[in-house]
Amino acid sequence: MTLNEKIGLQLRMRRMEKKMTIEEVADRLGVVKNTVSYMELGKKKITVEDVVKYSEIVGCDWITILKNAEEY
Repeated sequence: MTLNEKIGLQLRMRRMEKKMTIEEVADRLGVVKNTVSYMELGKKKITVEDVVKYSEIVGCDWITILKNAEEY
């Protein structure tokens, strides 16, 4: 599993914990649903800025996302 896939999985898990849809996250990020889907699947290169913005939306610490992805 690539680092992008691991980060995407962590983002998806946090979104689901908050019971948010991909569409809700996409609307708050100002992107289309496919972009969020590709981020979560690791098909889109994820930047630190992406992780920070996504983490703020789902209410978690972006550093934790990266640490958990690295340990996974």
